[in-house]
Amino acid sequence: MTDLASSRPQPSPSTLERAPGRAMAFLSGVARHPEIAATLARRGYTDEEHRRGWDLLNEAGGRNLPIHPPTPTPNHVQDALAVLDQWDEPNFRLAKKALVRAFPLQHDLLFDQLQPATGLPAVLAIQTFLDRLDELEASPLREDTREQDHAALRLLATRGIDPATRQRLRALTAVARSIPLAPDPLQAEQRAQRDRLLNQALTDLHAWWDEWAEIARQDITRRSYLIALGLASRTRRPADPKPAPDDPNDD
Repeated sequence: MTDLASSRPQPSPSTLERAPGRAMAFLSGVARHPEIAATLARRGYTDEEHRRGWDLLNEAGGRNLPIHPPTPTPNHVQDALAVLDQWDEPNFRLAKKALVRAFPLQHDLLFDQLQPATGLPAVLAIQTFLDRLDELEASPLREDTREQDHAALRLLATRGIDPATRQRLRALTAVARSIPLAPDPLQAEQRAQRDRLLNQALTDLHAWWDEWAEIARQDITRRSYLIALGLASRTRRPADPKPAPDDPNDD
């Protein structure tokens, strides 16, 4: 057996979005004008029906929906990328300015073919920068320049590129290169259920308004009442034509 409700054409999303405003105008118009209520009463518009309209409007406004939607799963990978993307350009510039004059050899090692970047390339650039700082700190191949290397690192630490910052950046690059967490299936279902409830409430409200709006259009002839119900718009009077400018040759 065919479900008649499911075979009916469904209102478009834009139609459903307008349902609360249309219903509010209709309900307010009925409440303000007893003559409208009296006309609709002949078609069965009772106090109970009026309250039903308000109840449907409240439902469509989310009265019974959770105030706070489920917290989305944090995207730690995206957050780490954002931090690293903001870090490399200004700090590379500071490091270059600090080293280029006092420690040119260390400057050349750190920034050989290394430039700030955006997105994933920024992660690789910072990782290379950190690896080269580690070389300055403890590479066995740099025994001859160890004192100058450590002095350069101490200078960079005064510019904010200290061991704690390097450790934090290491952790961020590891996160940025990891796989993002999948959304929590339970939270996704909760959001989907909330969307279904809201869509059903809007559909019910639209159906209620659509029926009574059709009755009002047939039974109410006074335009001001239709305007009060939101079923007609005020017509603008055409603007008075501007007078033609005086012809300077008419004397």
